[in-house]
Amino acid sequence: MRFFCSLYCSMVLALLVNPLQAQAPQGAPGYPAPDLKLHPLTPAVYWVEGGVGNTGIIVGEKGVIVLDTTISPAGGKALLAEVAKITPKPVTTVILTHGDIDHIGGLSAFPDGVVIIAHSNTKKRLKAAVASGRSRVPANLLPNRTLDVSEDLTLEGVKVRLM
Repeated sequence: MRFFCSLYCSMVLALLVNPLQAQAPQGAPGYPAPDLKLHPLTPAVYWVEGGVGNTGIIVGEKGVIVLDTTISPAGGKALLAEVAKITPKPVTTVILTHGDIDHIGGLSAFPDGVVIIAHSNTKKRLKAAVASGRSRVPANLLPNRTLDVSEDLTLEGVKVRLM
């Protein structure tokens, strides 16, 4: 499972350096809750289809890691509801592959205190968008852990390689 988590995260997170599209498409906050479909890849790793952009869920020892948050607050709430269907464990970590709205738009549905990991350029661009008033991400949910190059981490007991 560790190999698969590393492989999956590596593939998904290879997009970390993509440019940020801080401004949402017209009407993004009003997107209805998406119809999400979970695809188990292992007993603890899920690919989530739907919500414009795809996302992922990794169930760790004491908490859950979410890869991207969908396009809107309603999508983020729907994603959290899907997590609750597979485990009672809380979401403790969000990994943002990049800053496009279909990956960050659901952040406002996530609780304060969640660890948000992103490339340092993504954080800089999100911070600038918040400062200019163009961001759909609340200032209290900016990435609080960043990386510039690949990094091996253990999150919730799961070894991942972020690139």
